[in-house]
Amino acid sequence: MAHHKKKRIRGRAPKRKRHRKSRRERKRRRLVLLNKYEPISPDTDIKKFRIAVVESLSEDEIHTGTKLYEGELKPLTVSDDSLTASLHTVNDKAEFEKSIQEIINSLCGDELVTLHVEAHGAGEEGILLSSGEILGWKDFMDSCRILNEVLSGLLIVTLSMCNSLPILGCIDPTKRAPFKAILLTNRDVTVDEVERGFIAFYNNYKNPLDTFKATGAIRDEVNNGVENSSPFHLLVADTIFDWFVDLNRDPNGLAHIVNENFCRLKAINPEYTRERTESEIRGFINDLAKNGRDYFLYWDRIKKSS
Repeated sequence: MAHHKKKRIRGRAPKRKRHRKSRRERKRRRLVLLNKYEPISPDTDIKKFRIAVVESLSEDEIHTGTKLYEGELKPLTVSDDSLTASLHTVNDKAEFEKSIQEIINSLCGDELVTLHVEAHGAGEEGILLSSGEILGWKDFMDSCRILNEVLSGLLIVTLSMCNSLPILGCIDPTKRAPFKAILLTNRDVTVDEVERGFIAFYNNYKNPLDTFKATGAIRDEVNNGVENSSPFHLLVADTIFDWFVDLNRDPNGLAHIVNENFCRLKAINPEYTRERTESEIRGFINDLAKNGRDYFLYWDRIKKSS
């Protein structure tokens, strides 16, 4: 895709490569990493706030993550002792996972993190890295979940890329939430929108308590003069969980899930009926709604410590 200075679309380039490591090996490494660190206690007095920029853009592109770090974030840290910032330039999936490890390794016990990712969106597939590799949404969520586990569910994620909305389809409500909140896009965005938008965002953001105020700032900055036309949207973990377990939210989606599972189960057991399949799925979701929310949102840790 041609790179026009201020009009370039932060979308997907054609080049890509196959995965080099198996999903099983990546999962094993994540588990080893997670087991090395003690999560933040709910009683911890948080004194530091980190904005970690992870950038994966090719050499001929405008490095918007580097510009944001050098021009906006570093100066903010000078005027505020509680705020720190770091820049992690990555080329492929291995380096992305290494950057998450570096962030965790450098954490103080009283520090929270906002993870800001500058790259190209690859639609339903995930994130296109500068090497041409696709970092799938599921793998990205797994990496975020490790960091979020260490932060006891308080990670904020901001995605500076085209159409990152498909990430929602890769969130597993039976596991821990991969973030507290995520700022994503529902369409292609230009370099100009990214630059202006995140300057406005971080000029109004120092810690997670500022998330809603900063989201309002980026939406006001990038709205093409039309109310509610901004591509940037904030979603929080508790709302996402409630969407998943709301059986009345998407009847067509529920029917699709039932049909898929019915066909699979009937092939194993011819006596299986569609009614039984739907009843079991509804029972599972209702049980998840009743017993899984505290686990997903890390509230079980708070209740355990109180």
